[in-house]
Amino acid sequence: EKAIEGFQRANNDRPSDALKSLIVKVKDHVHLLKDLKDQKPPHYLFIFDLVENAKRRIADGRFDDATARLYRAFEALSQYLLKSFKIESGKPDYSLLPEDRQKRLRENWKGDLPSKISMEAGWAILFYLDHPSTKNLMKTDEITGEATIDGDLKNLLGKRNNSILAHGYDPIDERAVNALLSKIESILNNALPIETKAYRARFEFPRLSE
Repeated sequence: EKAIEGFQRANNDRPSDALKSLIVKVKDHVHLLKDLKDQKPPHYLFIFDLVENAKRRIADGRFDDATARLYRAFEALSQYLLKSFKIESGKPDYSLLPEDRQKRLRENWKGDLPSKISMEAGWAILFYLDHPSTKNLMKTDEITGEATIDGDLKNLLGKRNNSILAHGYDPIDERAVNALLSKIESILNNALPIETKAYRARFEFPRLSE
């Protein structure tokens, strides 16, 4: 904030409209980052921050880095949504669910419920608990009968697992990371419509316009 005030004083003689707009945006961004600091992951503010940082990595040509951030955003979203059922991904206590939801989950889950919830398991649990965000996102596998991430999204997420930042050596190209970004943004709009409208644009990095 002191840096902003100093910059503003240095340009007070004839500040342009673009500069005035930038200063307003930077001040808002500082306040937003303070709000972010006050929250505990996987709060939705962290998810929006991950996505906007991924966009900057794409602009810099760092596609593997961007994909890793988008993957983490998708995982964090499942963790955030599970908290609405009082389920903590790191140490879930399924007994906190209402009895009817416990019954539905155990009837659909193959084997013991996970003691630590992975990304795919998190979305599967949300699917079995009928969370609306899983519509058009999850499906029941025809062979195994288990819930799985549908179609192109699963393939795009798999590219992260095969990248050098995860478990493989395959580079990720611009087309793939932009496709994943589009998918994640659509999922966020669907899962968190109110929060997205209120906060997403505020996470865009302030820049001086022409």
